[in-house]
Amino acid sequence: MAAAGQRINRVSGAEQQSSALIQYLWHEGTIGVPKKEGGYTIIHYWVKAYDEPSEYGINCGKISKATLKQNDEIVYNFDRGLDVPPQTEEAEMALAILMQEYN
Repeated sequence: MAAAGQRINRVSGAEQQSSALIQYLWHEGTIGVPKKEGGYTIIHYWVKAYDEPSEYGINCGKISKATLKQNDEIVYNFDRGLDVPPQTEEAEMALAILMQEYN
């Protein structure tokens, strides 16, 4: 029993399942793209990918949303359609890796 003034939050099974599904759809990470002179360029990514392909996905695939950042600048963005094409060679390489992994 809750004390006066306390609030009890109950989450139904459907809400838990929905929350888990949302977490499963989104992927975040970094890709190190090798530099010609040595070292790596870091690309940070966020990808929303489904189990099945969709007309809204990249090349009608599973990725419906993707954002790539390089040096804190957006170098690619797709949100059920292309918003920002790859701006750098590193973004193109990172996108190719993500397409292989998630699309």
